[in-house]
Amino acid sequence: AKPMVLTTEFRIPMPLTCEEYKIGQLYATTQASKLEGERKDGITVTVLRNEPCEHPKYGKGQYTLKEYNIQKRLPGWLRAVAPSSGTIVREESFNCFPIIYTEMSIAFFRKFKITIETHHRDGPAEEDNALNLPSKVLKQRSVVNLDISADAASSDSQTQYTELHPSSLRSARTGRGPLRKHWQKKAKPIMRVYKVVTAQFGYV
Repeated sequence: AKPMVLTTEFRIPMPLTCEEYKIGQLYATTQASKLEGERKDGITVTVLRNEPCEHPKYGKGQYTLKEYNIQKRLPGWLRAVAPSSGTIVREESFNCFPIIYTEMSIAFFRKFKITIETHHRDGPAEEDNALNLPSKVLKQRSVVNLDISADAASSDSQTQYTELHPSSLRSARTGRGPLRKHWQKKAKPIMRVYKVVTAQFGYV
C-alpha cells in the first residue's frame, strides 16, 4: 500500500527584513534549547554534527544533525513499554538561508518521516506557490495563514512572557510594534516565511 502523505503550507508574515529574521532565528533557537534544558521534563538534545556544507539544490550553508530524546515527555505507561529507539527523534537540517531544509524521523518507526522546507522572502507580496511545488502536490496541499499577533499568550506557563508578545511589545531599538489588527497592510519592513511541512506515514 502507498504511504499516506499530508502536505501543509504555513505562510507567516513578519515585521522584519530577512537579514533581521536570520539573526533572530539563531537567537531564538539558542534560547529554546536553553529553556528546554532547564525543565525537569525537558527534551535532551544531542548535537552529532554541526559543519559547513554545500547542498546540491540549495547551495552553501550549515549542516546540523541532532537527536532529541523525548522520553521525559511521554506518559509513564508509554515510557514503560516504549523501546529506546522509539523515543529518539533524529533531525537533519541544511540551513542555506534564505532556504532551510529539514528532515525528521524516528528509527523505530521507519515508515514515518517529516520534511520541512522553508523559504524566506522580503516584501509584502504573498506568493501562491513560493516553493514551486509541482501540480500534483499543489492539489493535495492545504494552506494555513498565521498571524503572530493573533494568539494571546497562555494564562498558564507563558504568563511571564506576556510583555514580549507581538500584540503588546514595542521595540526600543527599532520603534516597531505593538502589532495591531491588520498590521500586515502597513508594516514596513515586512517579509514572509513560507514553510511547507510534509508528513509521510506508511502505517495506514
